[in-house]
Amino acid sequence: MEPLGLPWYIVLLVSFLETIFIIKLGFQLFNVDVDYKKVFVMSFLTAVLTIFIRKLPLVFGFHTLILIFVLVALTRVIMKIRLWHGLISVLVGVLILGVLESTLLPILQKITSTNTESLILQPWLNVGFAIPLVFVMGILYLLAKKFRVVIFDLSLNEE
Repeated sequence: MEPLGLPWYIVLLVSFLETIFIIKLGFQLFNVDVDYKKVFVMSFLTAVLTIFIRKLPLVFGFHTLILIFVLVALTRVIMKIRLWHGLISVLVGVLILGVLESTLLPILQKITSTNTESLILQPWLNVGFAIPLVFVMGILYLLAKKFRVVIFDLSLNEE
């Protein structure tokens, strides 16, 4: 079992799905198009690294900061974009995921009569709870793309 009792395959699956939409939505809001192949590569690498980073004996929340910087570094290396553009886009994607998690998870726990301990004892609940989150992020991405919602156009500043 992994830290917090989550098996590696649950961590891999949930991290992979969440990272896809962190990247797609975060970069869409800054008008930076990301190729799906690159998104899948970055998401897979981040998900694999998540398994190992979560094992580190760090203060709560520090794992997330490390993973943000890992993803920013991957966007720099794989997408060849400016570091600040990657940082801004990834932070916005993570922020949106965080807001959705803090909003939807209590609702999902209430509907399913579960608590945080249930998520540890029944690891597949993490996948079940991640599906609505990534679904909402996917809808937000599609809406942002369709209606050309852009916070700031970083594509104008690309090298």
